[in-house]
Amino acid sequence: MQTSQPIGPPAVSDPHKIAETFVNGPISLNIVNGLATLTLTTIRPDLHQAMSGSQVSNYDAIVSARLVMPLNMLVEIKQLLARSLQEQHLATGSARTQ
Repeated sequence: MQTSQPIGPPAVSDPHKIAETFVNGPISLNIVNGLATLTLTTIRPDLHQAMSGSQVSNYDAIVSARLVMPLNMLVEIKQLLARSLQEQHLATGSARTQ
């Protein structure tokens, strides 16, 4: 018996109400054995300085999210970002010619 593949993209749902995570710091990418690990960070003031009431001069990059995916999924993300950024540039009239 052969199983048929679904036609079209699968329906998307969010039953667990996954929270958005803000990131603004350095990003790391590691690829091993066909799996890509994308680590995202957020820059935050040093907790000890902030809690002591003194002037904050040190900041930390705190890991906020770590995504692990097959390499082909990373390629799909790259293509989606490239298309989206190109569309954004075209929409704002700031497209660059290469």
